[in-house]
Amino acid sequence: MKIKTLSLIAVLSTAIVNSKCSKAIIDETPPNVITEEIRYNDEVKNIMLSYCTTCHASITPSAGLDLTQYESVRFSTENGALIQRINSQTNPMPQSGLMPEIDRLKIQKWADDGYPR
Repeated sequence: MKIKTLSLIAVLSTAIVNSKCSKAIIDETPPNVITEEIRYNDEVKNIMLSYCTTCHASITPSAGLDLTQYESVRFSTENGALIQRINSQTNPMPQSGLMPEIDRLKIQKWADDGYPR
């Protein structure tokens, strides 16, 4: 009787472990892939406020670049080096170091989505 019980426990344990492992394989979206549309007012504006406007705002923004308005953020993304700088390992913006990858991906996705407001 003891052997049958131990065998049943072993089989059930294996089934539980395998079901957990197979669930990880079923997940279709890789980590750090953004599938929803990114909008300026919902996402990008908050990222700019959190990481950029300390230096790039006010009457005399750093490098003459004010990142407090949609138009200037879009212009800097389209024609400037905003995406390059936020991803630069050697000369990042903000200068204190790279912002979290998810925020950098959101800015790239916003550009890829056509800069929706």
